[in-house]
Parts: sequence; structure tokens; C-alpha cells
Amino acid sequence: MSVLYDVEPGQLCEECWLPVASPAVARQGWRSLVWCRLCAKRVGLSLIADEREATLARDPQPHWRNRVVAAVRHRLQVEERLPAA
Repeated sequence: MSVLYDVEPGQLCEECWLPVASPAVARQGWRSLVWCRLCAKRVGLSLIADEREATLARDPQPHWRNRVVAAVRHRLQVEERLPAA
């Protein structure tokens, strides 16, 4: 990841598909990805949460799996705005 100070005119954010203003966040790989500052923050936090969830799910002790299930349930309820069970 790096800060992109020269955004091409008409460049769209990978997440919200709105035009990106400089400075933006970019990822160079087999394909260039560019995010606006707000989406870059949201994507970064989501990646950190997903990595933690994957790490906990790999733990052989069942209490970690239960915590992961609870975390996933909570996240889905928040994202889908469902009432808590």
C-alpha cells in the first residue's frame, strides 16, 4: 500500500466507485487498486478483522470457534441491521 499523490483524471475508487481525489491509497500488484481515503480506511479495518477471524477459526480449541461464530453473527446483524437474537 502506498499514498498516491497523482491520481489519474477519471480514476474511480475500487470500493465506492466514485471519482478519487488526490491523495488516495493505492496497491500495486498484478492489478493496480486505488481507493479514496475513506474507503481505504474501511477496507483496511475489514482486512484486519478478517485476518483475526481466520486466525481464531484455525485454533483447535472449541471456545475459539464459539467466539468466532458469535463475532460473525454480530457482524452480520450489524451489516444487515437485523435485531439481535
